Amino acid sequence: PSTEMTEQNTAPPMGWGAVHVGGGDLVALSHAYAAAGRLHEAALAQWAADLQLVAPYLGPRAAELCAAVESLSPVDPQCALTAARVALASLIDADVPVLSLLGPTSHLADRSGASLHPRQMHQDAAELPADVQLALDATLEDSARRAGDSRAVSVALRRSLLCQRASRHRDEEPVHLVRGVLEQHEHQAFDHQLLRQAR
Repeated sequence: PSTEMTEQNTAPPMGWGAVHVGGGDLVALSHAYAAAGRLHEAALAQWAADLQLVAPYLGPRAAELCAAVESLSPVDPQCALTAARVALASLIDADVPVLSLLGPTSHLADRSGASLHPRQMHQDAAELPADVQLALDATLEDSARRAGDSRAVSVALRRSLLCQRASRHRDEEPVHLVRGVLEQHEHQAFDHQLLRQAR
């Protein structure tokens, strides 16, 4: 299901708002980020997983959710995610136990006291042939633009998902690896970009 939302330029540094991510285990990615001390990215990966799960219940109120999360003033990533979840739950029918459907956030607890509010996410990168990399970049950036993800949070998350997938499937063909982090409707766009690179 789609989790497309519109993010305004006034969104806070945490990058909450439009996080539209395709295939991949976002919860596992969140825990991997947290284990590496990257709590900002960990919170955003968990948020993207939350949106995937509750998208069928949110319906046309996605824009209202964006407005709600734009007003967040997070103390740390764990608090920001908790506040975003409360905002999310407030927009969904009370008969749906939204908060009980979502996973724990204990892995996001700050144990370092370091600054956790970067304005840009670190960009992980898998080793891909140049044509596949260019086609992937164009596809992800177009999807982010269509979803209103002006901070390209979804692009960074999916590059990380691709790195995880590549580490588990070292013998898999690069094109198949990429397809594993794309949604079905993005495959055609990716194939089109590959053809453009081959010309």
